Amino acid sequence: MVAHTWEGPKPATPEAVSSLAGELGVSEIVAATLIRRGLDDVDRARRFLAPDLANLARPNALKGFEAAVSRIVDAVGRREKVALYGDYDCDGVTAVALLSRFLKEIGLETIAFIPRRFVEGYGLAKSAVSTLAEKGATVLVTADCGISAADEVAFAKTLGMDVIVLDHHHVPPAMPDAVAVVNPLQPDCAFAYKGLSSVGLAFMLAIGVRARLREANGFKEKAEPSLRPYLGLVAIGTIADVSPLDGENRILVATGLKALAESVWPGVRALWRVANLTTSAPNGALDARDVAFKIAPRLNAAGRMSDAAVSFRLLTTDDMNEADALASEIDKANQDRQAVEARIVAEAIGEAEREVARGAAALVLWREGWHAGVVGIVAARILERFYRPAFIVSLAPGEAIARGSVRSTAALHAARALESCHDILVSHGGHAAAAGFSVLRVDLPRLAERIDEVAKAAQAKPGESPAPILRIDGELPFDLLTPALVGDITKLAPFGMGNPEPTWIARGVDVVAASVSMYGNLSLTLKQRGAVFRATGFRMGAPTVRRGDRVDVAYSIRSAREIRLRDLPRPHTP
Repeated sequence: MVAHTWEGPKPATPEAVSSLAGELGVSEIVAATLIRRGLDDVDRARRFLAPDLANLARPNALKGFEAAVSRIVDAVGRREKVALYGDYDCDGVTAVALLSRFLKEIGLETIAFIPRRFVEGYGLAKSAVSTLAEKGATVLVTADCGISAADEVAFAKTLGMDVIVLDHHHVPPAMPDAVAVVNPLQPDCAFAYKGLSSVGLAFMLAIGVRARLREANGFKEKAEPSLRPYLGLVAIGTIADVSPLDGENRILVATGLKALAESVWPGVRALWRVANLTTSAPNGALDARDVAFKIAPRLNAAGRMSDAAVSFRLLTTDDMNEADALASEIDKANQDRQAVEARIVAEAIGEAEREVARGAAALVLWREGWHAGVVGIVAARILERFYRPAFIVSLAPGEAIARGSVRSTAALHAARALESCHDILVSHGGHAAAAGFSVLRVDLPRLAERIDEVAKAAQAKPGESPAPILRIDGELPFDLLTPALVGDITKLAPFGMGNPEPTWIARGVDVVAASVSMYGNLSLTLKQRGAVFRATGFRMGAPTVRRGDRVDVAYSIRSAREIRLRDLPRPHTP
């Protein structure tokens, strides 16, 4: 793990802190944290602390939204068959599951298709589009893909299908000619919040369709569906896709975690069982970490190792026995994924060390037999360890085309870096921090050279390999961590991208015990001012400190007696 540069908090005046704390009824520590995050206005801070669906922005500001709603409502009136085509990751699967359940509730017949990573690959496949048309679908809704599928959308139109694209990926120069393209990243989209995931867009579509049907008295003969149960799927997909947990996403995820805890859907209950989950948050909701580290990896594992349709069926079944069997299947897939990932990470670290030694600004690594389903996770591990953009490529024996995944630093926009290499690549797409691509294996050396040039151009200084920045919220000694304060700080949750867990510093901490688990997690027992805490540093490796050492630690709070290390402990500096 690369040690971080600790960046101190932005100053907040005592007067402002005291005033905000009094207005909100929170501790001054929480008030100071809100101010440092730009929430110094009482009304904005109050809405942040109490996320409410009533404060969601109106989705009709999304470009293409009204056209998408109209086409679905028309399909209801004409009793058309709607095809749903989603990506094989958690965001795509939850989006298709949401739409499948919702459209069924309003009387539509749907056909769901989740592409297989090793057969159809990412994005719209013409073969699958043909099959969906043959089955009678006249409307095709894509979820988490489609924005870069201009040719495939045109092909669907020749087969008599109207296409609605729900996507949140980087917008390419050539847009698909669809009935509606709903993507907040479109340059002329008036929807202010740009961070919605695809399952978030699917939920917004459900809001619009239900409202339009209500206006047209469409629920005279059937019950109007409640959208609350669907929020659990929104929470899963948004967190799994590492979408920012601010703005509209904060509202959707905070309410979605509560809905997830209350869910009676058999698939969700079966997921709880295999993940050994209980409600851990004070408000009865699941914690976002539960979704990120226990639910999402299992749902993603099916698509990584075999077929994501298993996860889709789990989220849509109403049969408890089937749900238990499917949950056990994806749990086994997750165990297989972990074993394969560990082997490839070890091999990739060796390759990366050689590249770092020769001065590479980006790590473009490949090897025969690396499993295509885990290269994204491996890229994340390599980025975490070396803090250089990681491009990890899978080579399948006998195949001319290699498939890769990118995880990048703030300095290098992953999707734009790939766009600059479009003449070398077979396909590509993604976001600023993560992306995917395919390339002819013979072109890999040329791609590595080009990516290294792009990465070096993005560096702040030639030859510099900056350390990641860890933003510190303040100094907080252990003896101040009372159960009341810990409960107050959890009001800032859910935490994730865009709303990181508050990170505190404790100085002059004594190491009482130190060990490392078989998974590379550092475990410490720490004591300061008479208060003793258990501390875990995930994937930090062998102890860098020993019993009896005095250190400074950066940490976030897990409970009233447990903390999470956010960086390697440092020798105490008075």
